[in-house]
Amino acid sequence: MGIIESIKTRRSIRRFKADEVSDELIGKLIDAARWAPSGGNAQPWVFIIIKDPQLKEKIRWFLADRALRYIKSTEGKKELEKLGLDAQAKWIDAIKSGRYQEHIGRASVLIAIFGDSSSSYYIHDCCAAAQNLTLAAHALGLGSCLIDPGIGDETTELHIRSLLKAPEKLRIILFVAIGFPSETPKPPPRKDLGEISFLNEYPNRWHP
Repeated sequence: MGIIESIKTRRSIRRFKADEVSDELIGKLIDAARWAPSGGNAQPWVFIIIKDPQLKEKIRWFLADRALRYIKSTEGKKELEKLGLDAQAKWIDAIKSGRYQEHIGRASVLIAIFGDSSSSYYIHDCCAAAQNLTLAAHALGLGSCLIDPGIGDETTELHIRSLLKAPEKLRIILFVAIGFPSETPKPPPRKDLGEISFLNEYPNRWHP
């Protein structure tokens, strides 16, 4: 599979088979992630590989608690207003019913990506590493899904760092759920190149 094909056919997977992902495959994912570009070659990433079902469930509940607090906030209410009433109701029901982020528990492995905050580029670098990881997973026949850890939410971050015994200088950037996919989502629509590309200055549109 070529890199362009891999980029265009990768999907966010939320339904996984029960098959266990081997340590050999996990090693290949982390190896791909560590070859991401890094400012000053600082390589500020740390990967915590989570297999323990109880740990995964605790993380899921931390994220559900964060989501519940978010939708009650001013910012969260504004975001909900952008959705239709049906979508709002489904999202709130998923959070309150315990179905929120169920794929965390169903995935064979959950990888927590932390960044060393002593580097000025730790967020950028870790996001690049996460992209490498998801593309490698797809190339190896695995499914993956990036999960927002509530970055910037001090309560959630403290809970996660404490649970995983990560030192204070490490900041949680992303979770990645990994497993063998049991679904094949359809390609999502993408904006036209002419809508997002500009030549020399905005809004001078560029067309290939």
